[in-house]
Amino acid sequence: MGCGCGENAIYLAKKGYPVVGIDFAENAIKDAKRRLMMAKATNPKKFVKYIDFFVGDVLKLDEIFDKNEVPSKFDVFLDSAVIHCIGDDEKKLQYLSGLLNFARHDAEYKKCKFFGCQPMQFIF
Repeated sequence: MGCGCGENAIYLAKKGYPVVGIDFAENAIKDAKRRLMMAKATNPKKFVKYIDFFVGDVLKLDEIFDKNEVPSKFDVFLDSAVIHCIGDDEKKLQYLSGLLNFARHDAEYKKCKFFGCQPMQFIF
């Protein structure tokens, strides 16, 4: 969530993880897709799992995932400067509830700040 121009997503994909990157900034997603094409061109064997980027509103994940063929459940959600930018508590709850709809039972939510990530375990 809030993948920007895709550095973290591409890094994780190179490590073999399936990745979906979402950001509301269309130019950032265009840049992420360009970077991904360049990374795949230089080392295509590194990208054996699913990776894609989508422009969208994180409060409407179901719409993004319904329109696109993406994995149905995720193990980890990496939040890069998203939740603290969401205005009120009701929308923050809507965001987290949306993530839960696509989370595996033992999924993790990692909220990144400018100086690292803080893991938070989802509790079901």
